[in-house]
Amino acid sequence: HLRSMDALSRFGGDEFMLLLPHASIVDAERICTRLRNSLRRTPLRLEDGTTLMISVSCGIAAADSFETFSDLSKRADAALYDAKYAGRGTHRTAPEDRAQRRVRVG
Repeated sequence: HLRSMDALSRFGGDEFMLLLPHASIVDAERICTRLRNSLRRTPLRLEDGTTLMISVSCGIAAADSFETFSDLSKRADAALYDAKYAGRGTHRTAPEDRAQRRVRVG
């Protein structure tokens, strides 16, 4: 479900971060929907025969040229918690935070 340029990493606990270079918000929403649907249709089977259903909630944030990775990840994390609060299997998109953009001096 991912492109070769995308990067997936564990961000903490049960949270993962997926970086989607050159993707729009609409692209990210589509990818989240595909991942959620795929995981919902494919239960995780453990060695002891236990079957687990996996649900995914996604927080989406688009980077801009004035934003640090830390700022971007905080906005994505806030959107993730909005999605979790809305219920399992959802996604939420972080609003652009223009008030926190820094002016580049150059």
